Amino acid sequence: MGNVTGDSPQPEFDLECHGDSVRIRLLRPDFIARSEARRLLANLENVREIIVDFRDVRSVGQGFADEVFRVFTTRHPGIVIHPEHASPPVLAMIKHVRPATPPE
Repeated sequence: MGNVTGDSPQPEFDLECHGDSVRIRLLRPDFIARSEARRLLANLENVREIIVDFRDVRSVGQGFADEVFRVFTTRHPGIVIHPEHASPPVLAMIKHVRPATPPE
């Protein structure tokens, strides 16, 4: 079931729920804004794992990536977010915004 925003007739993403795991397939080539990330993650505070499929995504903005991979995970430390099928530029942005893991 895709999510449709405001005036846009195009769905932004498709959600599949599997118990306490959610798979999100992004359906547009570019995701830039924090507001897009907030819509993506709305009502997902009670799952344990979120898999984000970036298969057809060309680019993500710093605000979008920061909201998903730093802000949300900081607010919800029990939730793990896994990027999947991300291009090198998308992976670079995710790496840029993710907090460094402290050494054990």
